[in-house]
Amino acid sequence: MGTMPGAKPISIDGTRRDLASADPHVRGRALNALLMAIDRQPELREPARQIFHESAEHETYNWLVTTSVTGIERLDGPDTARPYWRRLLTQPDATAAGQAAMAVVNPSHLPLMLEMFDARAEFAFRRGAIYAFGRMRDPSVIPLLLKLGEDEQMQPCIVQALSDLGDPSAIPWLQALVPSNRHLPELDERGAQWTLGDIAAQAIRQIERRAGRPSSFQPAMAHVPMPPPLPGRQAWQPRRPNSVRQFWSLVHPSLIPLCCAAAEIVWLLSLFALYIFMVGDQRPTFTVPTRLADGLALPLPMIGVLAAILVFVARRTPRPWHKVVAIVGGLICGLFVVMFGSEFITG
Repeated sequence: MGTMPGAKPISIDGTRRDLASADPHVRGRALNALLMAIDRQPELREPARQIFHESAEHETYNWLVTTSVTGIERLDGPDTARPYWRRLLTQPDATAAGQAAMAVVNPSHLPLMLEMFDARAEFAFRRGAIYAFGRMRDPSVIPLLLKLGEDEQMQPCIVQALSDLGDPSAIPWLQALVPSNRHLPELDERGAQWTLGDIAAQAIRQIERRAGRPSSFQPAMAHVPMPPPLPGRQAWQPRRPNSVRQFWSLVHPSLIPLCCAAAEIVWLLSLFALYIFMVGDQRPTFTVPTRLADGLALPLPMIGVLAAILVFVARRTPRPWHKVVAIVGGLICGLFVVMFGSEFITG
């Protein structure tokens, strides 16, 4: 089997030269390139095996050791790699051990992972192990995950693990979380915060899509404790894409009040320019009732004020600078509403 078209072949000499670098990022790129190349270049398998074993024994950075052990597992199988995984999972640093745990995806390592999960109670480690349980795709861990779901701190990573497992028996537990408005610390690409209910609904959609249809709750899982029902909507309905949501994803809501204020100013300046133009040319002027003019000027700033309020009552909380933009736009629109509203009322 030759090199894939468009893939640049690598050499063992170049890899060893990069691995001798003092920069861990250079060494990391070399190990990753070698890991991806062993399937394209079979002649690299034997020297790669030696490199991965050497790196796993002597490398000082946890993430580089993890990459090396992944290479050992791919070349020599999970039994050969298991002692290395055990060493990574038992290291004193819980964060490093948790990061290594996330790389353990072979289902044959599940007994080792369960052993380490019982032995270590640190949140940093257990979070990584829970993510690994999901990627192992072994449904036997579902009762354990649902029992751990009583801990609110664990719930976000458990939702992700259940989504990766794709077993419909987890849907009732996920449905109970959908009404939750508890915000997660992570931000999405638009700078908005997701809620626990958001990711639970997304997990349900992924499980149902993978299963082909919604599945009912399995009676065999009835002994597993369920989280208490949360206030609010209990029935889950998939959020269907529509043009309004697509537009909302492109234009952040906090910008709408400022846009309304700018449009109102442009509209007023246009009326003023039209009046000057007509008077300047000595053309007959027409009289517009004051109440009508004020009424026409009210809708835009009212929309701006309403949009500013909705920014703060929406489910997803914007970033601080989005709040500032919404407040500024809302105040300007509010000033227009008070000015034209008072004139509209007094006539």
